[in-house]
Amino acid sequence: MTCRAFIHFLLLLSQVPTGWSAEPTSDENHRFLESLANNTEITRSLRTNTNLKKSEDQGRFKTAIAKDAALRAWTQKGLDLKGLFAGDAGVTEGYSVGEHTRRALDTFSEQEKFYRLEKTAVKGGRHDTKTFMRHALALHDIGKSLAVRAGNKKWQHEFTSPILKTSLQALKFSTGEIKLAAALIEHDIIGEMLKGEISTLQAVDKMRIQAKTAELPLPEFLNLQTLYFVSDAGAYPYLREKVFVSENGKLVPSNPKFVEFRNLLLRKSAP
Repeated sequence: MTCRAFIHFLLLLSQVPTGWSAEPTSDENHRFLESLANNTEITRSLRTNTNLKKSEDQGRFKTAIAKDAALRAWTQKGLDLKGLFAGDAGVTEGYSVGEHTRRALDTFSEQEKFYRLEKTAVKGGRHDTKTFMRHALALHDIGKSLAVRAGNKKWQHEFTSPILKTSLQALKFSTGEIKLAAALIEHDIIGEMLKGEISTLQAVDKMRIQAKTAELPLPEFLNLQTLYFVSDAGAYPYLREKVFVSENGKLVPSNPKFVEFRNLLLRKSAP
């Protein structure tokens, strides 16, 4: 890394990212993300949490830190959401993590009315399901820039998981809520199925395991997982056009595999 690039990276860490969105987004979601980025409890937890420190000493965290002097300096100082939101999401659109996250939250705000979130109660939950989902989405890519710096954005879930859990703990989310957030986020089962990387039956089996891990009935878990997928993938203009159709405003995956997947899951959940 050049000296100029190193200085630029440190500047990103020391400033509130003002360029989070390439297009106008809702004021509410803008304020929400800024409040998380500046939350002192989250920052304190990220810099002191023992589990997070352990995760940085093993696997790909260790590899990334060893390869990158700027990242090593940052982790010695301590992680913070401000810098993570400003980081590169590694996508062709050129979005930062924060830019994509704001778009995902806007898509969620547009789509959540179709999912009757009030019907789902998280085991041991301390928050209503809409509040829970907004926080999970806000943090769903939070470790992605670290994966990009480590050399492979497909490692994003391994980087995101400890940061997601530590941040939600700092915000007083329950163990059940944190378990559900991880079960929704730490995979791309629907995306892999639609791209043909796994079969429909493999996707069904994997999704059943995630629902069991989350301790949520399969139909309710599938409802949240679908909303999460729509909010995340639908935030990219290209994917919104190519992957979804609009049914009276509701974004629905157009691939017949999704209908087959959904029907198989619901059939397996029937008594």
